[in-house]
Amino acid sequence: MDKLFVIRTLQQPGVQEELAERGALCAGAGAVSGLVTAAVRGYRVSTAAVIGSAGFVLAGVPFFALQRVFQERRQGVQDPWNSVLAGAFVGWFVGLGISGPGRCPQSALTLAALCGAVHWSLSTVGHWRQRTPASSSAAVRNETESFQWPEWLPIQPVRPGYRPPHVELAELVAKRASLEEELRERRARLEHERGAEPASPCDCSPK
Repeated sequence: MDKLFVIRTLQQPGVQEELAERGALCAGAGAVSGLVTAAVRGYRVSTAAVIGSAGFVLAGVPFFALQRVFQERRQGVQDPWNSVLAGAFVGWFVGLGISGPGRCPQSALTLAALCGAVHWSLSTVGHWRQRTPASSSAAVRNETESFQWPEWLPIQPVRPGYRPPHVELAELVAKRASLEEELRERRARLEHERGAEPASPCDCSPK
Protein backbone atom coordinates (compact mmCIF):
# COMPACT_ATOMS: atom_id res chain seq x y z
CA MET A 1 0.00 0.00 0.00
CA ASP A 2 1.72 3.18 -1.18
CA LYS A 3 1.79 6.39 0.81
CA LEU A 4 0.24 8.38 -2.03
CA PHE A 5 -2.90 6.22 -1.95
CA VAL A 6 -3.20 6.67 1.82
CA ILE A 7 -2.80 10.44 1.57
CA ARG A 8 -5.26 10.68 -1.30
CA THR A 9 -7.81 8.62 0.62
CA LEU A 10 -7.53 10.69 3.78
CA GLN A 11 -7.87 13.92 1.78
CA GLN A 12 -11.24 12.97 0.33
CA PRO A 13 -14.16 15.29 1.20
CA GLY A 14 -15.69 14.49 4.56
CA VAL A 15 -13.01 12.05 5.70
CA GLN A 16 -11.13 14.47 7.93
CA GLU A 17 -14.38 15.74 9.50
CA GLU A 18 -15.40 12.15 10.18
CA LEU A 19 -12.04 11.38 11.77
CA ALA A 20 -12.31 14.53 13.91
CA GLU A 21 -15.74 13.49 15.18
CA ARG A 22 -14.58 9.98 15.98
CA GLY A 23 -11.47 11.39 17.62
CA ALA A 24 -13.67 13.49 19.90
CA LEU A 25 -15.69 10.39 20.77
CA CYS A 26 -12.48 8.50 21.52
CA ALA A 27 -11.31 11.34 23.76
CA GLY A 28 -14.58 11.28 25.68
CA ALA A 29 -14.52 7.50 26.04
CA GLY A 30 -10.90 7.64 27.20
CA ALA A 31 -11.69 10.32 29.76
CA VAL A 32 -14.54 8.23 31.17
CA SER A 33 -12.27 5.18 31.28
CA GLY A 34 -9.63 7.23 33.10
CA LEU A 35 -12.15 8.42 35.66
CA VAL A 36 -13.30 4.87 36.30
CA THR A 37 -9.68 3.72 36.68
CA ALA A 38 -8.95 6.58 39.08
CA ALA A 39 -11.99 5.70 41.18
CA VAL A 40 -11.11 2.00 41.32
CA ARG A 41 -7.36 2.21 41.85
CA GLY A 42 -7.10 5.54 43.63
CA TYR A 43 -5.13 7.41 40.96
CA ARG A 44 -5.21 11.14 40.54
CA VAL A 45 -8.38 12.01 38.65
CA SER A 46 -6.98 14.63 36.28
CA THR A 47 -3.93 12.56 35.38
CA ALA A 48 -5.95 9.40 34.78
CA ALA A 49 -8.50 11.25 32.64
CA VAL A 50 -5.82 12.90 30.48
CA ILE A 51 -3.84 9.68 30.04
CA GLY A 52 -6.97 7.68 29.19
CA SER A 53 -8.19 10.29 26.73
CA ALA A 54 -4.80 10.54 25.01
CA GLY A 55 -4.46 6.76 24.77
CA PHE A 56 -7.87 6.32 23.21
CA VAL A 57 -7.23 9.11 20.70
CA LEU A 58 -3.78 7.79 19.75
CA ALA A 59 -5.23 4.33 19.14
CA GLY A 60 -8.68 5.24 17.83
CA VAL A 61 -7.90 7.86 15.20
CA PRO A 62 -5.29 5.71 13.39
CA PHE A 63 -7.67 2.76 13.58
CA PHE A 64 -10.53 4.63 11.90
CA ALA A 65 -8.14 6.15 9.35
CA LEU A 66 -6.75 2.72 8.43
CA GLN A 67 -10.26 1.30 8.34
CA ARG A 68 -11.22 3.91 5.75
CA VAL A 69 -8.01 3.26 3.76
CA PHE A 70 -8.66 -0.49 3.63
CA GLN A 71 -12.25 0.16 2.62
CA GLU A 72 -11.07 2.28 -0.32
CA ARG A 73 -8.41 -0.28 -1.23
CA ARG A 74 -11.08 -2.99 -1.34
CA GLN A 75 -13.23 -0.82 -3.62
CA GLY A 76 -15.75 0.32 -1.04
CA VAL A 77 -16.49 -3.05 0.57
CA GLN A 78 -17.75 -2.50 4.12
CA ASP A 79 -17.33 -5.62 6.21
CA PRO A 80 -15.50 -6.67 9.40
CA TRP A 81 -12.29 -7.42 7.48
CA ASN A 82 -11.55 -3.70 7.29
CA SER A 83 -11.66 -3.55 11.09
CA VAL A 84 -9.58 -6.73 11.39
CA LEU A 85 -6.78 -5.35 9.21
CA ALA A 86 -6.87 -1.91 10.84
CA GLY A 87 -6.90 -3.48 14.30
CA ALA A 88 -3.89 -5.64 13.42
CA PHE A 89 -1.87 -2.62 12.32
CA VAL A 90 -2.80 -0.54 15.36
CA GLY A 91 -2.31 -3.48 17.72
CA TRP A 92 1.18 -4.07 16.35
CA PHE A 93 2.29 -0.51 17.09
CA VAL A 94 0.50 -0.42 20.45
CA GLY A 95 2.31 -3.58 21.49
CA LEU A 96 5.58 -2.15 20.21
CA GLY A 97 5.15 1.01 22.24
CA ILE A 98 4.03 -0.66 25.46
CA SER A 99 5.82 -4.00 25.71
CA GLY A 100 8.45 -4.01 22.97
CA PRO A 101 8.86 -6.06 19.79
CA GLY A 102 8.26 -9.39 21.53
CA ARG A 103 4.60 -8.65 22.22
CA CYS A 104 3.75 -7.13 18.83
CA PRO A 105 2.25 -10.30 17.24
CA GLN A 106 0.15 -11.06 20.30
CA SER A 107 -1.12 -7.48 20.54
CA ALA A 108 -1.86 -7.36 16.81
CA LEU A 109 -3.85 -10.60 16.85
CA THR A 110 -5.75 -9.62 19.99
CA LEU A 111 -6.78 -6.19 18.74
CA ALA A 112 -7.59 -7.55 15.26
CA ALA A 113 -9.92 -10.18 16.71
CA LEU A 114 -11.51 -7.69 19.08
CA CYS A 115 -12.12 -5.06 16.40
CA GLY A 116 -13.46 -7.61 13.93
CA ALA A 117 -15.84 -9.08 16.51
CA VAL A 118 -17.14 -5.65 17.53
CA HIS A 119 -17.64 -4.61 13.90
CA TRP A 120 -19.45 -7.86 13.10
CA SER A 121 -21.70 -7.53 16.16
CA LEU A 122 -22.63 -3.92 15.41
CA SER A 123 -23.30 -4.60 11.73
CA THR A 124 -25.42 -7.65 12.58
CA VAL A 125 -27.49 -5.77 15.13
CA GLY A 126 -27.95 -2.82 12.77
CA HIS A 127 -28.98 -5.11 9.92
CA TRP A 128 -31.44 -6.90 12.16
CA ARG A 129 -32.94 -3.65 13.45
CA GLN A 130 -33.43 -2.38 9.92
CA ARG A 131 -35.16 -5.51 8.67
CA THR A 132 -37.24 -6.60 11.67
CA PRO A 133 -39.80 -3.74 11.79
CA ALA A 134 -40.40 -3.89 8.04
CA SER A 135 -40.78 -7.66 7.94
CA SER A 136 -42.99 -7.66 11.04
CA SER A 137 -45.25 -4.94 9.69
CA ALA A 138 -45.46 -6.71 6.32
CA ALA A 139 -46.37 -10.00 7.99
CA VAL A 140 -49.00 -8.33 10.16
CA ARG A 141 -50.40 -6.49 7.14
CA ASN A 142 -50.65 -9.69 5.09
CA GLU A 143 -52.28 -11.56 7.94
CA THR A 144 -54.75 -8.74 8.51
CA GLU A 145 -55.67 -8.48 4.86
CA SER A 146 -56.10 -12.24 4.49
CA PHE A 147 -58.46 -12.47 7.47
CA GLN A 148 -62.10 -12.69 6.43
CA TRP A 149 -65.00 -11.81 8.70
CA PRO A 150 -68.06 -14.09 8.63
CA GLU A 151 -70.72 -12.92 6.19
CA TRP A 152 -73.49 -13.33 8.74
CA LEU A 153 -71.87 -10.83 11.10
CA PRO A 154 -74.01 -7.68 11.01
CA ILE A 155 -70.99 -5.40 11.56
CA GLN A 156 -68.28 -5.61 8.95
CA PRO A 157 -64.91 -3.79 9.06
CA VAL A 158 -64.38 -0.96 6.63
CA ARG A 159 -61.26 -1.68 4.58
CA PRO A 160 -59.73 0.43 1.83
CA GLY A 161 -61.38 -0.45 -1.44
CA TYR A 162 -64.14 -2.49 0.25
CA ARG A 163 -67.56 -2.27 -1.40
CA PRO A 164 -70.54 -3.97 0.24
CA PRO A 165 -72.58 -6.20 -2.05
CA HIS A 166 -75.49 -4.44 -3.72
CA VAL A 167 -78.83 -5.90 -2.66
CA GLU A 168 -82.13 -4.93 -4.28
CA LEU A 169 -85.04 -3.84 -2.12
CA ALA A 170 -87.31 -6.47 -3.66
CA GLU A 171 -84.86 -9.17 -2.66
CA LEU A 172 -84.86 -7.96 0.94
CA VAL A 173 -88.66 -7.90 1.02
CA ALA A 174 -88.79 -11.44 -0.38
CA LYS A 175 -86.34 -12.69 2.22
CA ARG A 176 -88.34 -11.08 4.99
CA ALA A 177 -91.58 -12.61 3.73
CA SER A 178 -89.91 -16.02 3.50
CA LEU A 179 -88.66 -15.76 7.08
CA GLU A 180 -92.09 -14.68 8.34
CA GLU A 181 -93.75 -17.59 6.53
CA GLU A 182 -91.24 -20.01 8.02
CA LEU A 183 -91.90 -18.63 11.50
CA ARG A 184 -95.68 -18.99 11.04
CA GLU A 185 -95.28 -22.60 9.94
CA ARG A 186 -93.11 -23.40 12.94
CA ARG A 187 -95.61 -21.72 15.28
CA ALA A 188 -98.52 -23.64 13.77
CA ARG A 189 -96.60 -26.91 14.00
CA LEU A 190 -95.83 -26.32 17.67
CA GLU A 191 -99.48 -25.48 18.45
CA HIS A 192 -100.63 -28.62 16.63
CA GLU A 193 -98.20 -30.80 18.55
CA ARG A 194 -99.30 -29.31 21.86
CA GLY A 195 -102.99 -29.88 21.03
CA ALA A 196 -102.36 -33.51 20.04
CA GLU A 197 -100.77 -34.43 23.36
CA PRO A 198 -103.04 -36.79 25.49
CA ALA A 199 -104.50 -35.28 28.62
CA SER A 200 -103.02 -36.53 31.83
CA PRO A 201 -105.43 -38.77 33.85
CA CYS A 202 -107.08 -37.06 36.81
CA ASP A 203 -106.82 -38.76 40.16
CA CYS A 204 -110.41 -38.42 41.50
CA SER A 205 -110.31 -41.20 44.11
CA PRO A 206 -111.57 -40.12 47.54
CA LYS A 207 -108.92 -39.66 50.14
